[in-house]
Amino acid sequence: MSVPIDRQICRLNLRYACRSMTVCIAAKADMGKSLVLACDQWLSNTYVGGNVADKLFPLSNMYKWWALTAGHKIVHISTVIDAAIHSLLRISNPLDNTEEIVQRCVLEGYRFVRQRHATDLVLAPIGLTYDYFITNLASCPEEKQRIEEVDLCCTLLVAGFDFAGDAFIFTVENPGIVESYSYSGWWAIGDGSKHVMEPMLVNSVNWKMDLATVLYMVCVAKFRSEVEPTVGKDSNIKVEVSTGKMNPKELPREQIDNIRNVHNQYGDHPPSEFIEYLRRYLASQLYV
Repeated sequence: MSVPIDRQICRLNLRYACRSMTVCIAAKADMGKSLVLACDQWLSNTYVGGNVADKLFPLSNMYKWWALTAGHKIVHISTVIDAAIHSLLRISNPLDNTEEIVQRCVLEGYRFVRQRHATDLVLAPIGLTYDYFITNLASCPEEKQRIEEVDLCCTLLVAGFDFAGDAFIFTVENPGIVESYSYSGWWAIGDGSKHVMEPMLVNSVNWKMDLATVLYMVCVAKFRSEVEPTVGKDSNIKVEVSTGKMNPKELPREQIDNIRNVHNQYGDHPPSEFIEYLRRYLASQLYV
């Protein structure tokens, strides 16, 4: 049976509206013992402006995991983050702090919020509960289709360290799918992500590189993504190492501008002296 034209247009508009706006990047360094996290500071394509959003959320006080967010709608982000944090509270044994268990916890939080939203949006207005719907799927074909189309319109890019101090990166997105990028050592989400891919791939950025080099290349990728109209030029860039407790160091505005100026002059291949300068700077910030 063919779908009416007006409904086809509605679905196309829905998919366009739910594109992941802005940009977020996570990359491993130092043989997987360090992380670089970067994002712009625009909320969405609805709220575009300068320093209005910190899209880098800590997920656990006990373990070092963060979530970066991209999406058209901001209304579900805090709820999804809160649900993920609550789920991670169940990890009481440090040895259970593994990529797989953290993935399942974040995924559980995401699916819980999506199920509750679908219930409020589709079932509650007609007096149905989710339990009734699951028990009577055969008699609810229209509701089933509508629930399948429910989209939270936000994606999480999660990065952190397991019990052994090894870094991992994965994404969680609609309708509740997890994908790991720990092997590649980096990933990006949001509209600007397509501009991130080229500099990261061409320069063979990988988790074996030292932190200063990866930091420079992540900044370059963020700068490249700014050609996208939905990516802001203000940046939030943090670095973290696996030693000690959660204490990410945020790159100050003047240091980001410094890297931008070097990139404008030298492109993807800065002088070795500048990378050495970044190494000394990071050492003074991270190991004190």
